[in-house]
Amino acid sequence: MTAEAEKARDVVYVLTAHGRQELTAFGVETDRLPRRRAAVRYCVDWAEQRHHLAGALGAALTARLFALEWLRHGTYRRVVHLTDAGRDGLARTFGVPVDRVG
Repeated sequence: MTAEAEKARDVVYVLTAHGRQELTAFGVETDRLPRRRAAVRYCVDWAEQRHHLAGALGAALTARLFALEWLRHGTYRRVVHLTDAGRDGLARTFGVPVDRVG
């Protein structure tokens, strides 16, 4: 585990009222997240050793990105690709700099 990942293990993420409102406007039904699963949790991608959003919210947001065709499935089960529409949408909707997404 990287030093950054080790340091962040004790981080607790909380979905704020503003975040809930923004995600709901984006089409993620935050009030319907399953209660049996943490809404948001820390996770490091095993292959790239990079942080990503996990938990029920991560799954719901991912489903929305697929529905918008901002993501498409790759050859392997866990591989996804960001489409040009997704790159533009992330920049426009969430202010994600285009050079930060692959």
